[in-house]
Amino acid sequence: MTMYREGLGSKKPETAGSGQPCGEEARIETFVASHRRSGTHLTLDNLVANFDAFNSGFKNFDDPRLDQNVALYKTHLDGFQAATKLNNRAKIVYVIRDGRDVMVSLYKYAKTHDSEVRSMDFSEFLRSPNPYSHSEKSRGLNRVEYWNYHVESWLTQTKFSIKCVTFDGWKFSFHENLAALGLFLQLAPKSVSKSMVMKPSQRWTKNILRKFGFSKNTAIQFQGGHSQAWKKHFDSDSLGYFCHESKKTYEMVSENLGFDFEL
Repeated sequence: MTMYREGLGSKKPETAGSGQPCGEEARIETFVASHRRSGTHLTLDNLVANFDAFNSGFKNFDDPRLDQNVALYKTHLDGFQAATKLNNRAKIVYVIRDGRDVMVSLYKYAKTHDSEVRSMDFSEFLRSPNPYSHSEKSRGLNRVEYWNYHVESWLTQTKFSIKCVTFDGWKFSFHENLAALGLFLQLAPKSVSKSMVMKPSQRWTKNILRKFGFSKNTAIQFQGGHSQAWKKHFDSDSLGYFCHESKKTYEMVSENLGFDFEL
């Protein structure tokens, strides 16, 4: 899969992962990266809806069946994995969400398809092995440890040009978020179209609308997309454990990015 970065004035191909050329047109190398349940599809939908460069939609870079070259990709790779797989000219939009809300959303999502998780209470889930660890560095981490690892792996990554956005930013500072991404990507929004977050009960409606071209929304929030919904799910023991494990990550996010996720 070969991409070209718009505005470079060169047609020399650059490999984004597979090393197989497939096109001559200039393309922007843009990846939306995140830990699962952080607002990945909300960010992708807003990029597709507001920038002509992404009219063709997005592809999942992590899918081994990937066979189509587009301008926008999503990935849940951690920063260390990405450094070995992605072109160093790729532009990365990294999506961050309060880790406590991520855990609640991930728990509800996992219960829809994982019988083992359905038998766990929330406290057990936080301490259970993370099934998405595919590298030596992250092997053996539990859910909370892996979230911290994933965020820190991207915030300390120096290979790429990275712009961080937050889930709350889309909800409460939509226009500022969009303008900042436009500057980062060197693109002008074609219009301002705010993608909605759909509830799980709307999944079938969403799929039908998308199939017939009436909707491009792909975001599903298993806790309704609410910020600080974690307060209804964390007991004192779970919250104490999470805060102890995540203090360094929250300090890093606050100091380096100015995002205030208060523990």
